[in-house]
Amino acid sequence: MTTTLETIYAPNVRLFTYYLQEIKLTDFTSEEIGITQIQNFYQTLLDEYGVSDRNENQFKLKLRTDFEEILNLNIPNFDLIKNTKSRGIQRINLKKNSILYKGFIYPQFLNDTYSFSITLFYPQNMGTDGVNINDLSKLKPPDLFFLDWKKEKKSILEKAFWGSTIFLSGFIARTPKTPEEGKSYADDCLQKFLNVDTLENAP
Repeated sequence: MTTTLETIYAPNVRLFTYYLQEIKLTDFTSEEIGITQIQNFYQTLLDEYGVSDRNENQFKLKLRTDFEEILNLNIPNFDLIKNTKSRGIQRINLKKNSILYKGFIYPQFLNDTYSFSITLFYPQNMGTDGVNINDLSKLKPPDLFFLDWKKEKKSILEKAFWGSTIFLSGFIARTPKTPEEGKSYADDCLQKFLNVDTLENAP
């Protein structure tokens, strides 16, 4: 079943990706991903996405320099951006086809895992916050965000990949008449966001 939805209002995308800090290899050795390596990876991800700072300049990520010290204190969960005034987030922008999305990034260390979240939203403003669902594909993260499970994992980052999650939300003008119709709307939005012919081809 196809939908006739054309517009989604105030779309919001939340992306999460996770990498183990230490991986155990089959030869009983282990490898670690250092803070510099994960910062370089996150920076590349943001560059490929086209993220900018609030002044629309290239975004420069800076993670905390006291990572090892905090790690040695056995604190299980902490922010990777050191901010003494609030949570360790940094504001970002993403401009796609003259549409300016606002948002923030929030990198954390959770137990044994580097967690990186990117939140992007089109500010809600009744009557002027509509986005054509075909334009949702502009918000799709770069391929670097995904990992092909069928592909042989060669690099340490590929081996340490713990998974990724996408939350896509927004408002529609038409209330679905049935749960099936609602699912059809959701599937259509997801398909447009991922820019795939069918969800069977989704990453």
